[in-house]
Amino acid sequence: EILKEKNISSSAEKENYEEVMVESIKRAQARATESGVFFFFKTGVTKIRRYRGLKDGLDSIGASYSGVYRQNVLDRCICEIRDCFNAAKDFGFPVFTANRTRIDLCFQRRHHPEIKIQARITDGHGCIAAGEKLVQEVQRHSLNSTLTTENMFDWHITYSFP
Repeated sequence: EILKEKNISSSAEKENYEEVMVESIKRAQARATESGVFFFFKTGVTKIRRYRGLKDGLDSIGASYSGVYRQNVLDRCICEIRDCFNAAKDFGFPVFTANRTRIDLCFQRRHHPEIKIQARITDGHGCIAAGEKLVQEVQRHSLNSTLTTENMFDWHITYSFP
């Protein structure tokens, strides 16, 4: 919708990332305000640092920032492996709990709680190191505040071990 309005071709979308994202966020915020609900936008610290126009646009609407990270880096590693996130591809792969064979359900696993999936970790040290590096980056560039997902979502996190 925004691309059409601003006459931006799909091939030029990357060059106009900041403008399109800021406009999308402004519209989402306006809708949230009209509906009387809270608007939450999630992005990585690196994007905020890389795209100055994105930060400036968020500042223009009075956005507040919080650096959020998962304190339990092993839990994060397992989750990223089970979801097949690119950042974890060198650290392991998801497997069926029952027979330990590889599965490619990836993020879609979250829509199938009946299917039990575990992570086969092939480089635990590397995954932990990557997680710790990310935690340090968030702490270093936390903007207004820093908190852990464990504290933020403590009311709904449950751990189950087969």
